[in-house]
Amino acid sequence: MTTNTSPSPVPASDNYHWKVFWAVGIALFAMVLDFSIVFLALSSIADEFDVTLRAVTWVAISTSLVTSAIMLPLGRVSDITGRKKFHISGMVFFVAGALLAFTAQNLQMLIVARVVMAIGASMGQAVVFAIIVGTFPDTERGKALGMITTMVAIGAAAGPIIAGPIIQAFDWRAVFMVTLIPTVGGIIASIIVLDDERIGSIVG
Repeated sequence: MTTNTSPSPVPASDNYHWKVFWAVGIALFAMVLDFSIVFLALSSIADEFDVTLRAVTWVAISTSLVTSAIMLPLGRVSDITGRKKFHISGMVFFVAGALLAFTAQNLQMLIVARVVMAIGASMGQAVVFAIIVGTFPDTERGKALGMITTMVAIGAAAGPIIAGPIIQAFDWRAVFMVTLIPTVGGIIASIIVLDDERIGSIVG
């Protein structure tokens, strides 16, 4: 039997919903940034692994394919497992994939790492908007959704801008640290802040 656990009423003086916003928003920004930042690294990756640009595009294509395939059903899975656990698990997958990508010794290993990152990012992103809707009072929900959408747009636009200087200063592997570090922060913040009873999780 499935029951809907509604979020507890949020007192006007309680800023819990904004704590939740930043806990999930930081990691969401990093995971969206990852999709755009990797494109400028493809040429450097191809040079290091001595492969063609056509082959190295699978580093990006694999991510898009996985995300498109699994994003939709993940929302229901999160309702079964609990949104907090599901969101944190997604970020852990993402971090594990980023570490694997950072240490990849060949193109095949890097593509596997990107698939792991895509699974984690899809899990994390699938539940963020549900958490926002389930946590915020009616009077502030629209503002929060607008802000989180803006963070997604900024993350997507920032990748190509910052990728070049990062790759020049370090190398292509550094782009994965740029997204890994804030995601680790998001994991810690989510463990501390998120409460399934207050973020509107559905448990069965």
